[in-house]
Amino acid sequence: MELQLLTFITPLSRVRSQLWAWLWSVPVFLLAIYVHAPSLYLGFVSDDFQWWKQGRMALDDPSLLLAAGGGYRPANTWTLALNHLLFGTKPLGYHATSLLLHFACGLLFWLLLGRFALSAPARAVLVVLWLCSPYSLEPAQSVVTRFEPILLLCWLALALLWPGPEERWSRGRLAGAVALAGLTVLTKETWVVLPAFVFCFDLFLSRIGLLRALRHSLILSLAPLLYTFLYSLAPPIDRGSYYTGGLKAAAKVPHAWAVFSSLTTLHPLEFPFRVPEMLSLLIMISLMWFGWKRRNSLAGIGFAFFLFPFLPILPVGFMTSRYTTIPLMGFLMVACASIQELLVSLKGWPRRVATAMVGSLALLVLIANLAWLQGDMVDARQYSNAHTRLLAEAQAFLPYIPRDRLIV
Repeated sequence: MELQLLTFITPLSRVRSQLWAWLWSVPVFLLAIYVHAPSLYLGFVSDDFQWWKQGRMALDDPSLLLAAGGGYRPANTWTLALNHLLFGTKPLGYHATSLLLHFACGLLFWLLLGRFALSAPARAVLVVLWLCSPYSLEPAQSVVTRFEPILLLCWLALALLWPGPEERWSRGRLAGAVALAGLTVLTKETWVVLPAFVFCFDLFLSRIGLLRALRHSLILSLAPLLYTFLYSLAPPIDRGSYYTGGLKAAAKVPHAWAVFSSLTTLHPLEFPFRVPEMLSLLIMISLMWFGWKRRNSLAGIGFAFFLFPFLPILPVGFMTSRYTTIPLMGFLMVACASIQELLVSLKGWPRRVATAMVGSLALLVLIANLAWLQGDMVDARQYSNAHTRLLAEAQAFLPYIPRDRLIV
């Protein structure tokens, strides 16, 4: 009787702990919805019109659903074509879709952190710092850069599907992984780093041997190599205007780390390598070595999400916040893993004091993020209003434009 009661209580307590963990996520997503809600009332701006036109034309000419436009990113066109079917020319529905993708990334991030046995408060802190950050804002606020959250969703879903040390590849799991990998190919050129993710997933999630993991990633590398060769034959973008950074643009990696660490501010059009970047590079190398020595899964996966998205864009001559969206998530995982290792080494009151300091620091960062986002929202509203006025002026002038001849 006691054994039967114990077997009943154990699953019940597990369900209770899971419900308690999910309760922590509720204020996180409510805050994110409140912070990003003003984006719903923005209009179309800048490149939105070009991509909207691509999605609209694809409904009349289905061949455009697989055509290159601003890179080979047909998944972006699919979402815009679907939005046009649902919302026509009303921007609100388009912005709602972008926000849903942003929140979906936050949800999968929450689920992925659960694989590393993090406490619910720790998961809540990481997710809210990612959802409500100026360095993940652009894809959430923009209509045209959905390829970033779609790619991130695929990578997060792959990490969730990846078998653990005592698990095996089932048919359903394998089919899901293949489908997600295929979607990344149609989302953004950055998918070519997929073999590197597979290597890290094998090492830190499946816990297989180094040589076996390397063999898996090398076999998978054949697909990106073929893709890169075919892509170079007829590139859909002007490489001369896109890859203008040269070797110095590689400094964007330590620069991003320094920005996330609040050691400096983001320089979108230059890549300084000064004291903050040098210090950040030393910290990165030290944490990599420490994470590898301790075989810390959270640190390993975190560095994968921080470093790998940068590899295909190292020569790119600029770095806006859409390029920091995915790396920020990796940075937060590495920071959490490092703090976790530090707290484990402490006992008694020093551990309690350190935990309180970490919590206070996280709260200060969140407050700073919210203040920064409020300013960004004001700027976005002014930018959107300027486009709205310009469109109104163009529409008012339209009757005076002759239709039977060209005006130069």
